[in-house]
Amino acid sequence: MNQMTSKPQVIGKHTLEPILKETEEWIQTIAFRKEEIHFLGDLLLNKIIKKGMRSEYGDMIIDLERLQDELFSSLEGDILAFKKEFSEMICSKERARVREYKRVHKRLADRMSVFTNDFRNYKKSIFGYVKEL
Repeated sequence: MNQMTSKPQVIGKHTLEPILKETEEWIQTIAFRKEEIHFLGDLLLNKIIKKGMRSEYGDMIIDLERLQDELFSSLEGDILAFKKEFSEMICSKERARVREYKRVHKRLADRMSVFTNDFRNYKKSIFGYVKEL
């Protein structure tokens, strides 16, 4: 009878590095998106001022810019806290916490996915509004 023996799971820095790398990419993505939001907001304000008009739709997009910035900052804070704790866990080699960190990472990955889709829709709204001006 051929029995499979299970190897003990070795958890080293090299096996968890993809998670740290991805969190760093998320932080960079959020920073870039924040810059995009401010650029688009300025573009929109300049267009509105040039046309001498201020509509409810324009005000709504400007309010969304502020809201998006706050949401991005919140998400960024959560990712930075996760990254710090995860790095400390790797250094201390606390294997028992790996599953929990992977769960938290998954939740953050889901939030980043929503963030990406929401941001794409936000940009479509801005571009649609600018075309109407």
